[in-house]
Amino acid sequence: MATNRFHTDRHGDSITVMVYTDRASSDIELLVNGKEVALGRIGDSGTCELDAPLPTTPPTPVHVTVRHPGRDGAPECTLLIDGVEQPFD
Repeated sequence: MATNRFHTDRHGDSITVMVYTDRASSDIELLVNGKEVALGRIGDSGTCELDAPLPTTPPTPVHVTVRHPGRDGAPECTLLIDGVEQPFD
């Protein structure tokens, strides 16, 4: 099983996406400040989208998209926060 890790810091909070890939599937784990806040699996579309709030006041919504079409090569991960979508650092 291959593991890919994506990480960034925003608004003083840590955002990490773990992608666990084997030949049959890719499981996705979204962590905020080291705590699991969302789980997903890449489906036939080759994409998984997860949403979670950052613990700010008020909470800041975070949207993560993981793309891994065909399970070949490395997955790609983008973060949508404050209306801006960007690849993970």
